[in-house]
Amino acid sequence: MKMKFLISSMFLIFVVATLYFTKVSPTIVNNLNNTKQDLSSLSEMNITLENTNITPNISANQAIESAIKTFGKRSTNINVEYYLITSYPGMIRTPAYIVSFEDTPYSFVSVPYGFKGKIPVHHEYNVIVNAETGKAMIGFSYR
Repeated sequence: MKMKFLISSMFLIFVVATLYFTKVSPTIVNNLNNTKQDLSSLSEMNITLENTNITPNISANQAIESAIKTFGKRSTNINVEYYLITSYPGMIRTPAYIVSFEDTPYSFVSVPYGFKGKIPVHHEYNVIVNAETGKAMIGFSYR
Protein backbone atom coordinates (compact mmCIF):
# COMPACT_ATOMS: atom_id res chain seq x y z
CA MET A 1 0.00 0.00 0.00
CA LYS A 2 2.80 2.41 0.94
CA MET A 3 4.63 1.52 -2.27
CA LYS A 4 1.60 2.41 -4.42
CA PHE A 5 1.30 5.75 -2.64
CA LEU A 6 5.03 6.41 -3.08
CA ILE A 7 4.93 5.61 -6.80
CA SER A 8 1.81 7.74 -7.29
CA SER A 9 3.41 10.63 -5.42
CA MET A 10 6.63 10.40 -7.45
CA PHE A 11 4.66 10.35 -10.70
CA LEU A 12 2.67 13.43 -9.64
CA ILE A 13 5.87 15.29 -8.72
CA PHE A 14 7.37 14.37 -12.10
CA VAL A 15 4.29 15.67 -14.00
CA VAL A 16 4.20 18.94 -12.04
CA ALA A 17 7.96 19.50 -12.46
CA THR A 18 7.72 18.81 -16.19
CA LEU A 19 4.93 21.37 -16.61
CA TYR A 20 6.77 23.89 -14.43
CA PHE A 21 10.12 23.73 -16.20
CA THR A 22 8.90 23.28 -19.78
CA LYS A 23 9.57 26.33 -21.94
CA VAL A 24 6.50 27.80 -23.54
CA SER A 25 6.46 28.17 -27.32
CA PRO A 26 3.79 30.82 -27.63
CA THR A 27 1.92 31.71 -30.76
CA ILE A 28 2.15 35.47 -31.07
CA VAL A 29 -0.87 37.36 -32.30
CA ASN A 30 -0.11 40.82 -33.67
CA ASN A 31 -3.21 41.62 -35.67
CA LEU A 32 -6.31 43.12 -34.06
CA ASN A 33 -8.48 41.06 -36.42
CA ASN A 34 -7.23 37.93 -34.60
CA THR A 35 -7.04 39.22 -31.03
CA LYS A 36 -8.42 37.19 -28.14
CA GLN A 37 -8.75 40.40 -26.10
CA ASP A 38 -12.12 42.07 -25.62
CA LEU A 39 -11.39 45.47 -27.17
CA SER A 40 -14.57 47.01 -25.76
CA SER A 41 -13.71 46.00 -22.18
CA LEU A 42 -10.12 47.20 -22.61
CA SER A 43 -11.42 50.53 -23.90
CA GLU A 44 -13.52 50.91 -20.73
CA MET A 45 -10.26 50.53 -18.77
CA ASN A 46 -8.57 53.18 -20.98
CA ILE A 47 -6.37 50.62 -22.72
CA THR A 48 -6.14 50.86 -26.51
CA LEU A 49 -4.33 48.55 -28.92
CA GLU A 50 -2.97 49.30 -32.39
CA ASN A 51 -1.30 47.01 -34.92
CA THR A 52 2.42 47.62 -35.37
CA ASN A 53 5.34 46.54 -37.55
CA ILE A 54 7.96 47.69 -35.04
CA THR A 55 10.40 44.90 -34.17
CA PRO A 56 10.34 44.26 -30.40
CA ASN A 57 13.60 44.39 -28.41
CA ILE A 58 12.64 41.30 -26.41
CA SER A 59 11.18 37.95 -27.43
CA ALA A 60 7.76 36.63 -26.43
CA ASN A 61 9.45 34.13 -24.08
CA GLN A 62 11.33 36.97 -22.38
CA ALA A 63 8.00 38.81 -21.97
CA ILE A 64 6.50 35.68 -20.38
CA GLU A 65 9.48 35.37 -18.01
CA SER A 66 9.14 39.03 -17.01
CA ALA A 67 5.41 38.64 -16.37
CA ILE A 68 5.98 35.53 -14.24
CA LYS A 69 8.84 37.13 -12.31
CA THR A 70 6.87 40.30 -11.55
CA PHE A 71 3.37 38.95 -11.00
CA GLY A 72 4.07 35.31 -10.05
CA LYS A 73 1.67 33.81 -12.57
CA ARG A 74 1.78 30.22 -13.81
CA SER A 75 -0.49 28.53 -16.31
CA THR A 76 -0.37 25.70 -18.80
CA ASN A 77 -2.17 27.91 -21.32
CA ILE A 78 -0.40 31.19 -22.11
CA ASN A 79 -1.28 33.49 -25.00
CA VAL A 80 0.90 36.37 -26.17
CA GLU A 81 -0.16 39.35 -28.27
CA TYR A 82 2.02 42.24 -29.51
CA TYR A 83 0.73 45.75 -30.25
CA LEU A 84 1.27 49.43 -29.69
CA ILE A 85 -0.47 49.97 -26.37
CA THR A 86 -1.73 53.18 -24.84
CA SER A 87 -2.64 53.09 -21.17
CA TYR A 88 -2.07 55.46 -18.27
CA PRO A 89 0.29 58.42 -18.44
CA GLY A 90 3.71 57.43 -19.68
CA MET A 91 2.49 54.52 -21.83
CA ILE A 92 1.48 56.12 -25.10
CA ARG A 93 1.70 54.01 -28.25
CA THR A 94 4.33 51.84 -26.56
CA PRO A 95 5.36 48.58 -28.23
CA ALA A 96 4.27 45.96 -25.72
CA TYR A 97 3.19 42.38 -25.25
CA ILE A 98 0.00 41.29 -23.53
CA VAL A 99 0.80 38.01 -21.81
CA SER A 100 -2.44 36.20 -20.90
CA PHE A 101 -2.42 33.39 -18.37
CA GLU A 102 -5.61 31.38 -18.78
CA ASP A 103 -7.28 29.54 -15.87
CA THR A 104 -5.15 31.34 -13.29
CA PRO A 105 -6.27 30.57 -9.72
CA TYR A 106 -7.57 33.64 -7.89
CA SER A 107 -5.21 32.92 -5.00
CA PHE A 108 -2.28 34.01 -7.19
CA VAL A 109 -3.86 37.46 -7.39
CA SER A 110 -5.12 37.72 -3.81
CA VAL A 111 -7.76 36.19 -1.62
CA PRO A 112 -9.89 38.57 0.46
CA TYR A 113 -9.25 38.46 4.21
CA GLY A 114 -11.49 35.89 5.86
CA PHE A 115 -12.36 34.19 2.55
CA LYS A 116 -13.76 30.72 3.10
CA GLY A 117 -14.80 28.10 0.60
CA LYS A 118 -13.59 27.01 -2.79
CA ILE A 119 -11.18 29.43 -4.45
CA PRO A 120 -12.71 30.75 -7.69
CA VAL A 121 -10.75 30.59 -10.94
CA HIS A 122 -10.39 33.58 -13.23
CA HIS A 123 -10.73 32.97 -16.94
CA GLU A 124 -7.43 34.76 -17.46
CA TYR A 125 -4.92 37.17 -15.94
CA ASN A 126 -3.17 39.62 -18.27
CA VAL A 127 0.20 41.34 -17.93
CA ILE A 128 1.40 44.15 -20.21
CA VAL A 129 5.16 43.90 -20.77
CA ASN A 130 7.05 46.77 -22.40
CA ALA A 131 8.67 45.26 -25.53
CA GLU A 132 11.46 47.86 -25.49
CA THR A 133 12.61 47.43 -21.87
CA GLY A 134 11.22 44.03 -20.87
CA LYS A 135 9.58 45.55 -17.79
CA ALA A 136 6.18 44.17 -16.73
CA MET A 137 4.05 47.31 -16.46
CA ILE A 138 0.49 46.37 -15.54
CA GLY A 139 -1.29 43.25 -14.37
CA PHE A 140 -5.07 42.99 -14.63
CA SER A 141 -7.99 40.62 -14.95
CA TYR A 142 -11.25 41.65 -16.57
CA ARG A 143 -12.98 38.40 -17.41
